[in-house]
Amino acid sequence: MKRLLVSLLQFFARWVLRKYRPLVVGITGSVGKTSTKDAIFAVLASKFSVRASPKNYNNELGVPLTIIGARAPGKSLARWCAALARGLWLIAAPGRYPAILALEMGADRPKDITKLVTLAPPRVGVVTAVAPVHTEFFGSVKRVAVEKRRLVEAVPKEGTVILNFD
Repeated sequence: MKRLLVSLLQFFARWVLRKYRPLVVGITGSVGKTSTKDAIFAVLASKFSVRASPKNYNNELGVPLTIIGARAPGKSLARWCAALARGLWLIAAPGRYPAILALEMGADRPKDITKLVTLAPPRVGVVTAVAPVHTEFFGSVKRVAVEKRRLVEAVPKEGTVILNFD
């Protein structure tokens, strides 16, 4: 049942992005994603309409929830219905939507970043750092770096990529 609800949420998120076409800033890294996202939000919000991932909503559930502006429904069927209804409302009704989305994109397993950038293609990509985190599913720091690189590869040529020099 959860897979079905997540699939519906992702479907609505894709349509919301197609309708409103916000600039997506994708942020990934082994450490510092949430702080970086918060800093980007603070700077941009002074001049633009911006939505950022609450807390660390950085996975297949959190990213679409951020896109539609809903909170994690947990095990509540009513909250799941409310989140899905919010997505449907954004698609069906005219309304205002943020010009910029600052989205954390986490990776616990291989292909996680690919799934997230397919859902929400970034025009700006930020990689904070690559460290030996989640190596139990990647096997090495090099494979973690390869996964983080997926965000960079998803940014179009006319986009912007920001990399941590350290």
